[in-house]
Amino acid sequence: MELRERFMMTAGILLLITIGTRILLVFVDDTGVFIFYDLAFPELQAENIGEFFAALGVGLAAGFFLLIATFLFIGVACFIYFILGILTALVRDSRGVIIASGIFTGISIFLGIRGLVRSLDLGYFSIYITFHLGVYALVFVLLVYSFITLDR
Repeated sequence: MELRERFMMTAGILLLITIGTRILLVFVDDTGVFIFYDLAFPELQAENIGEFFAALGVGLAAGFFLLIATFLFIGVACFIYFILGILTALVRDSRGVIIASGIFTGISIFLGIRGLVRSLDLGYFSIYITFHLGVYALVFVLLVYSFITLDR
């Protein structure tokens, strides 16, 4: 097995590992997940008891919909990275697979940098964002090397 094939297999395995860490970190670093996906609770104020109960209802509904949106985003990302991880690890001679994996990994790098800047601006260090940013940067480098060295 040549170096490019090992890099492709490593990139595919790393993409598959990120699926498990996305699911795990929802329970470990929920604040980082909300920052990464740019989700926030509305800021509500109440001046009397009626407004308090209305704000409570809106807050509970917003929390429920944020939870659903978070699981939807994570589910879609897990599905995409499952397909890309399997294809990257198994189909090592396809420019299309390398390009598709590179595009989605590049998007994740952009979102990771944006999320890291936002989290540090809020004074919060997120293990979730930092770990995934590092993994996606490594995968992107491996994919670029594999694309360049692919036989033409």
